[in-house]
Amino acid sequence: MRMQKNRILFAIISILFVSLSGLSYTDFSGATSSAQTGEKITLVLPRKPDSFLAKWLNMIYTEAFKRLNMEFEYKYTSPQRCMFLSDSGKVDGELWRVYDYSSEHPNLIRVEESPFSNRFCAYATAPDIKLSGWESLGNTDYKVEYRRGQKKTHEKLPGIVKPENLSTINHWTHGMNRLIAGRTDIYVDIEWTINEALKSDEFKDSNIHIVGVMEIIPSHAFLHKKHKQLVPKLSAVLKEMKNEGLIEKYKAMAEK
Repeated sequence: MRMQKNRILFAIISILFVSLSGLSYTDFSGATSSAQTGEKITLVLPRKPDSFLAKWLNMIYTEAFKRLNMEFEYKYTSPQRCMFLSDSGKVDGELWRVYDYSSEHPNLIRVEESPFSNRFCAYATAPDIKLSGWESLGNTDYKVEYRRGQKKTHEKLPGIVKPENLSTINHWTHGMNRLIAGRTDIYVDIEWTINEALKSDEFKDSNIHIVGVMEIIPSHAFLHKKHKQLVPKLSAVLKEMKNEGLIEKYKAMAEK
């Protein structure tokens, strides 16, 4: 009889343990998290791990997902493969895209809070070129180049620059080398990318510099639709981190 009672008591305790383990709780950030720890989320970025932007984003989202009781993993791959992996759900989303990226990628949901903004800038070697906004390239004879596959520049430049003066390249290093060689007058790209390249031995002594800001656009993370319920939680945590000044602190750390 005693053995039977012990078995019943053990069964009751087991049921209670399983039930309680599925409960959620609210951590100190105010975000509701699963009581089970260690869930991993993987986001991709077309920037090498040792780049400024990758370091900065890695710090931001490691902390953000930590506050959501999740383990964050960043993976580097090409821009096209980023699209394939995130669209297909083979990874959980992307770290860094422009606001309307999901208009062409409906499987992805924008995280509304933007940790920082991108500046699309025009670069040149000539000291006398001054530009401001996309339309400032209209009615000019500058030979302009931009990176193939970059959505914003592809939307803007063909409608402003004469077709015979517009060209594309596959990588920003090609665009910068063509500026130096005098084959083009203007190269347009994202500021984070080119400013970091200008610190390298290859380009630090070049005369390449910003001659105009074309547009300032907030950057956003995008999560696959399978994480729909996570999106507003991540947005709330990013806003909290901005208010704490933590994102700017991470920026200074990444720059070092």
